[in-house]
Amino acid sequence: MSISASTSVTFKSRSVTLDATRGVPNYVADGFNTVYPNYNTEALEYSTYNPASGTRYRDYISLHSLDSTSFTTSTLNTAFGRNYYYDAAGRIAMAMKPGAGTRQDYYYDSYGELSSVYDQSGCYTMGRDPNAGITSGCSTTTSTTNYTYDDAGNRTDLGSTYYVGNRLALFNGGWYTYDADGNVNQKYGVNPTPHNQQFYWNPENRLDSLRYDGYYTVTYKYNALGQPALKYRNGTLDRAWLWDGDALLAEFNSSNQRTAEYLYNGIDQPYATVTGATTATAIQYHEQDELGNVLGTHTGTSVTESISYDPWGMPTYSGSIDSRLMWKGLMWEGGPAQGDVVGLSYVRGRWYDPQPGRFIQENPIGVDGGVNVYLYAGDDPVNGSDPSGLTDHCVTINVPPAREQALTHVRARYLNAIKV
Repeated sequence: MSISASTSVTFKSRSVTLDATRGVPNYVADGFNTVYPNYNTEALEYSTYNPASGTRYRDYISLHSLDSTSFTTSTLNTAFGRNYYYDAAGRIAMAMKPGAGTRQDYYYDSYGELSSVYDQSGCYTMGRDPNAGITSGCSTTTSTTNYTYDDAGNRTDLGSTYYVGNRLALFNGGWYTYDADGNVNQKYGVNPTPHNQQFYWNPENRLDSLRYDGYYTVTYKYNALGQPALKYRNGTLDRAWLWDGDALLAEFNSSNQRTAEYLYNGIDQPYATVTGATTATAIQYHEQDELGNVLGTHTGTSVTESISYDPWGMPTYSGSIDSRLMWKGLMWEGGPAQGDVVGLSYVRGRWYDPQPGRFIQENPIGVDGGVNVYLYAGDDPVNGSDPSGLTDHCVTINVPPAREQALTHVRARYLNAIKV
């Protein structure tokens, strides 16, 4: 197909051939390579062969959660290989990067909220528990980060305080203010990159524009489905976005040239990014971890992009940043730490700020989406996600019954706290 404008952009033909019995892909012809996934008897993908990059292997615990990802190519294994260990509630307790000898340990409070993250170094694999995952040891704890919450699920660490209605007032040296509709209209001085961001909202409560440090302006225009369609920088067109249902399909610059085109395995599961101004010339394959985060991309056996995150989604990345699909596979609008000015993830129903780990506007469906209208995934950003942006509880990547029970306790605690 082609997009008709002053510049014509062509797209490669692609196809997926399914197993007639199980409905899983037999192979994917992506226009550059034919990729062959293999599935076990429980329809779990255990290996994928890509002629450009080799084979990726995956292994699972008895409850079907992923416990390891490895690659036959050493450069990819070092960058993207991961081991996981789960606690008794089925939550990720440890995520290890064996190629670097580092590990993150996650701890949760009695309500299922993320309470601590320990960064470890000097780590080594010890063995495998078929019911819990890869066991490992580490020699040094390099840092510890603790999180605390009030009865409504609002974070209270880093000096956080709140206005009425769970609206964030102070956080990490800075402050927030809101308009009458509960949308953030100013974010000022938040560490570690303190700036002045002013937010303006259209009559449909969609982010219209952002003014950065009083002089730089980003403006958005939306399509009929409420998705960002055009982006302007200081009044000049910067990006045009094309959507396929809920998935970001492609983006184009002001000359109508393709800057990125996205292929998917499923919702928020990016498969690859295609580049080439008018003709598709290159493909970068995505690698995603068990937390749902894009770890980076590779072309053949060469790593083209590497990304790490804090638990709430603030990215640190290097390489050729052609893709904006990052934390939880969501669309990222770069922030001050990356030399940009927005610093938000687009979560379909609304915009999310990874610094305090909460949405910057109330839930469009009100308390039907949860009693705290700013909360993200029940305060468990490790195991949870919120693809629609419309719920305060955890849409689990791993779905342990104990986790759902813990979330019930969170909601009950809040309801008890607001009783008169």
